[in-house]
Amino acid sequence: MAGDRDHPRSAGAGRGRSAKSEVDAAVQAHLAAGTPAEAAALLAQYARYEDAGRTLLQHLGVAAEQVGELDEPRRKLARLAASYLAKTAAAPLAVQILISLGDPVRAAEVLERNGDLLGAQKLREQGVRRGAGRGGGQAVHAVGGEAVSRDKALQLERAGQRELAAQVYVALKQYG
Repeated sequence: MAGDRDHPRSAGAGRGRSAKSEVDAAVQAHLAAGTPAEAAALLAQYARYEDAGRTLLQHLGVAAEQVGELDEPRRKLARLAASYLAKTAAAPLAVQILISLGDPVRAAEVLERNGDLLGAQKLREQGVRRGAGRGGGQAVHAVGGEAVSRDKALQLERAGQRELAAQVYVALKQYG
């Protein structure tokens, strides 16, 4: 029907696609001009945080585990990518980037914000044991795969960290 074409929702849907195309074109122009941070900022203005983070990571041309080997200006872009990714479902990728950059404290904060209190605690403990040095990509696997014990749960409980202790008990299937 002709009236449907004039409906505000129909027009809005068309404008939404057009705006997305315009943003994508502007992002490509920034990347071609060698200004990836501006490209990512433009995506972030439209709440496209994961796209922003992945765009920066792709521009760097290395895997998340390798960003620690980059020069300082590129490491700064990697940190920016991690900050965008931390706001999305791609937060585990942000954690990998931060660990590779030698920043286990910020990586633990990302885990906490995403509800992984036990992983955050383990990462902090590993950071202390390693002197908070660059851990490479291996710590991410250790965080998820590190064995926990009932003694660890009791220690957390005594320290007043009941939520972490509860997570350990659930992981051990010792609850009830």
